Amino acid sequence: MNRLRHFFLLSLLGFSFCAFSQSERPNIILQDIQSEDYPSARDRAKVLHEATLNLLVNANKVAIVTRSGEMWKAIETELAMKDFVDPKSAIDLGKMSGAKYLLAGNLTRVHHEEKTRTSGSTPERYFSATAFATLKILNLETGQFEKSFQAETNATAIDRDEAIRSSLKLASQNLAGQVNKYFPVVARIDKQVSANQVSITKGTADGLHEQEFYDVLSDDGHTVIGQVKITFAAEHGATARVLQGDVKNMTGKLAREPQAGNASLNIARVEKIDGNHVVIDAGRDLNIQKGDAYKCVRTVDEKIGDHVNQKEEILGRIYITDVYPDYAEGKLYRGIGQLQTGVKITESNEDRDARKRFVKVGYKSALNTTIKATKPTGTVTVRNENGEYTVDTSPLASFQDIESISIYTVGFGAKNLVKDLSTSLLFDIYRMDHLNNWIGRLEVLYELPLVPEKLHVTMGPSLGYGGLKQEIPASIIDDISKGKADKANASSIFFSGQAGLSWTVKRFVISAAVSYDYMKFKKWKYDVAVEDDTKNATAPATILPYSNVDLSGLYYNVGLSYLYHR
Repeated sequence: MNRLRHFFLLSLLGFSFCAFSQSERPNIILQDIQSEDYPSARDRAKVLHEATLNLLVNANKVAIVTRSGEMWKAIETELAMKDFVDPKSAIDLGKMSGAKYLLAGNLTRVHHEEKTRTSGSTPERYFSATAFATLKILNLETGQFEKSFQAETNATAIDRDEAIRSSLKLASQNLAGQVNKYFPVVARIDKQVSANQVSITKGTADGLHEQEFYDVLSDDGHTVIGQVKITFAAEHGATARVLQGDVKNMTGKLAREPQAGNASLNIARVEKIDGNHVVIDAGRDLNIQKGDAYKCVRTVDEKIGDHVNQKEEILGRIYITDVYPDYAEGKLYRGIGQLQTGVKITESNEDRDARKRFVKVGYKSALNTTIKATKPTGTVTVRNENGEYTVDTSPLASFQDIESISIYTVGFGAKNLVKDLSTSLLFDIYRMDHLNNWIGRLEVLYELPLVPEKLHVTMGPSLGYGGLKQEIPASIIDDISKGKADKANASSIFFSGQAGLSWTVKRFVISAAVSYDYMKFKKWKYDVAVEDDTKNATAPATILPYSNVDLSGLYYNVGLSYLYHR
């Protein structure tokens, strides 16, 4: 009966893993990492096992065969999995599980000791821990061990347990890294997409990741004819920059991840920081070009339940301004003040990250600008296409000078973080008693940083066009327009120059400025009915409440912007 139950479990396991056999990634079983037989050693081996498993899964270079505790207990009992002396047992297990390789690991020992160091004049106690671990790759098709990896890692911390955990984490990174290099990803170059870029047929689902380097092989698969760097990776495809070789001769060729451990030498890092000026330790040697955008990143752990995943934290962004044979200079346009030398940089394909889009509302008010009322007296003669009219202008005597000018602004725009420019399309609505005005304008501001990414001096021009309407008493306009008009209209170009300050708080920007605006309305029109048609007629100053509206002068401006894209 036990034989039958074990056979059923093994058959079910083989069926559940049949999908892995269709993957190009090698199917691997990660055996529980062994240790000495006492509680603390077993706990540490479990920590090392889980950390190594997470790293292998996240890298996506190999397909890890998961397992049910009950199934694997039966398999271990049936095949004596803990002792792979018999190659036939290994081969049988491979066939049953659908895996080609087994990783058998051992945490040899963890050594820790208490030490002291002097910080100033005060001795400080800390712990140093060293982990020794091995990992062997067993080929389940041949029953032979193919490779053995070793890791010896050291870490220090104030707390003993923290030092031990850190040393185990480093050991897992070392072992997982060696396993991933032993199983390099092989993809095919699909086509040339630009002068120095190609597309690749694999993506993150196949273990290919951004910023990795791949050798391009000849048709026979043995000779390296070039090198590419992955700049963008989707789930099932990628784009790469050609670093070496003829891009025109790469279509259809295989691209293989180098097995040698020197690929990391091609990673660029921040070498020097001076304000927002940055020097990186790579240039034309890595085909870095002027205008490239890079992000400064570090890897941090993120705990999700019982698992620890690694995620990329962006510390800043760099725009390359000058490139030299073995180094390059750039402008740090995000992350000023929080970046340190030695930080790794990776290429960014998101051009929008150099811009912040925003919406804006604002208020303007004139400083000592008065609109004089016309105030004509007596009767005047008005001529248009319908004839000549005598008009009594006495109703205009009640109109007063306008001294209060309030302007409400709404619009949207974008801040170019590389060029320190802000460009906005704004609409101004004027409130001036009997006058109604609107302006559409383009505003361009240069933003000089006083406190980088926080406080800026702003200056620049605005150019636009506006229209103004003023109400005319019906006793004046109704008869001469044949009932077609109750207002007079005028238009004017708008020009403004301003200087001010802006303060950024998270996603909000508070601004204040003083501007000089130019805008004058002198030529007025009104509608008049001519037979069955409507035409414009020129309104004489004598029938207008305000014949010369000059809105030129000094204004103070306050505004609030919301950065809806960072």
